[in-house]
Amino acid sequence: MAEGPREEAPYPRLGLDRLSADGIILLKDFIRQDINGGLEKRLGEAFDEELHGMPERDLENARARIEELAGSDDSEYRETACDLVPYLAQSDPDSGFPLWRKLMRDPDGSVADAAACALARQLGVLVLDIQRVVELIDVHFQTAG
Repeated sequence: MAEGPREEAPYPRLGLDRLSADGIILLKDFIRQDINGGLEKRLGEAFDEELHGMPERDLENARARIEELAGSDDSEYRETACDLVPYLAQSDPDSGFPLWRKLMRDPDGSVADAAACALARQLGVLVLDIQRVVELIDVHFQTAG
């Protein structure tokens, strides 16, 4: 009996769940450099979707990676954590929101701005605890002013 058409995944699996924070950043930088002229278009969205889906697939692993990125001395790593922390806050508010607050208080202004921008991008998109969101907004205004 012939099988029906196979449904293809919306993007290729890159295996980000198996990478360390260093590996995630290296792959991200390589894709963003767009050496081939089509890599960003072909893999950029896949990278973002897979990265953002990590907390849903493997919460413990995602939490460890995001905490590793957020704790780095390199601001690029912390900015990448800012992009991921809303997804952690949605899946695990008890660890996601404190980490997000930490990033909003980052002494590097670009990291604090990235954390605030992540909130602006995801507000109304992700299902987030509104009381904790308001607390984040308070932190943002305290540190910005």
